[in-house]
Amino acid sequence: MNKQSTESNAELFNKGSAGKDASLLFEQYRLYVESMDRISERRYQANTFFLTVNTILVTSLTGFLSLTKQPITRYGWIIFSAIAGIIFSFTWCRLIQSYRQLNRGKFKIIHALETHLPARLFAAEWDVLNHGDGTVYKPFSHIEMQVPLVFVLLYAALVIVLLIERF
Repeated sequence: MNKQSTESNAELFNKGSAGKDASLLFEQYRLYVESMDRISERRYQANTFFLTVNTILVTSLTGFLSLTKQPITRYGWIIFSAIAGIIFSFTWCRLIQSYRQLNRGKFKIIHALETHLPARLFAAEWDVLNHGDGTVYKPFSHIEMQVPLVFVLLYAALVIVLLIERF
């Protein structure tokens, strides 16, 4: 076991409690895995929220631009929407990074707990997936990070079109 794993095990268990009650350890493990699932559900809800907000913003903007012909009003809405959309998208990226860090921490604890259980299911799965190196499995956070970046590019393109149209 490497030094980092040893240190996390030392901090994971209270003095004298490791291995004393296997059923209690398994119950704590089960509850901890359930808490990780709840984090994943909140992550999904956050992604849905940001996707919805960005979609509504783009749809509203394109609808509004097709209805108004006044250049100043059009430019104002494009700039406002682009700034708002980029802020939302960068906030979304930061939230994805935060959830990724939280999940990494939770998995480290799950892996440490599994060393005291009969089977190391999550650790074995991670090994089978080559630790998410992209050859067998690409972590979801890498894929989901592309969606807000697409919106940033869309908002940047709107501003570029505005500048070309204006000048």
